[in-house]
Amino acid sequence: MRESEQRFKRLFEEAPLGIALIDSLTGQVYEVNQMFAKIAGRTMEEITQSDWMNITHPDDIQKDMDNMALLNAGKISEYQMEKRYLQKDGTSVWVSMTIAPVFVKDKVHPRHLAMIKDVTERRQAEEALRESEKQFRSVIESVSLVGIMLDRDGRINICNDFLLNLTGWTREEVLHQNWFDLFIPEKYGKTFKLRFFKMPS
Repeated sequence: MRESEQRFKRLFEEAPLGIALIDSLTGQVYEVNQMFAKIAGRTMEEITQSDWMNITHPDDIQKDMDNMALLNAGKISEYQMEKRYLQKDGTSVWVSMTIAPVFVKDKVHPRHLAMIKDVTERRQAEEALRESEKQFRSVIESVSLVGIMLDRDGRINICNDFLLNLTGWTREEVLHQNWFDLFIPEKYGKTFKLRFFKMPS
């Protein structure tokens, strides 16, 4: 038993994921590993003197509480979500979080493990891509030329109104189609001069 507890403690402390043991009803944080503290931008002592709501971005608290209510009611066995923690300097960090209940004899204070991974860079990249697509849409809608954006397989992800007005196609008919299949002259009896725009960096 002692050897098993020691192995678990080593895994807890050395895990590449942030791990916290939390009271499922009050939200009190009982214990965290070093990685959890690092991701949350606080010391281990600071986190264990608080609850998870105090370090969570206000906009993400309710969704987490709703999931926790379902977990405590036995309607789900675990849950995953992405949310933000607020660090001491006010910056937020995005995490991918998995919540799983822990068996304890004390039924008055059910507990769960929160396992987190920092996904801030991925979220920032996704936001940058959305902003680039927004800029691209603005550019191609402002010109009197056919404008489309293709994915790596040559399928159309974005097209402008000029193309739709020129061809009479609907946006639904164009999107996700291979551009070569749409514009071969044998199929439609005419060719279209296309101008391609480079995505903003």
